[in-house]
Amino acid sequence: MSNPAGLSKNYNYTIRSIIDNHVDEINNIRVVVRLNNTVLANYTTVINNSHTSNTNLITTQLSPGNYKITIDVSKINETDCNLSDNHAERNIVIPGVQ
Repeated sequence: MSNPAGLSKNYNYTIRSIIDNHVDEINNIRVVVRLNNTVLANYTTVINNSHTSNTNLITTQLSPGNYKITIDVSKINETDCNLSDNHAERNIVIPGVQ
């Protein structure tokens, strides 16, 4: 993992995402936030300009190690010609006890 963010155990963090809609129309979207394969948030919303979301990440139950946070956005009942810009990820590490 290149340049992971170091997080502390036993803390509550906020994963903040801002999704911009670069078209004039209103779209229905699904947002899925994961920590590795665990879904932290899965919801639908209507977006016309931008959408901001906050997802809690509580590190109390996490073992020391490397993790990946991913955010995937998809249109509902529509085809998006550019799926490459609908995915974001960040590597994190929970250090062992010092």
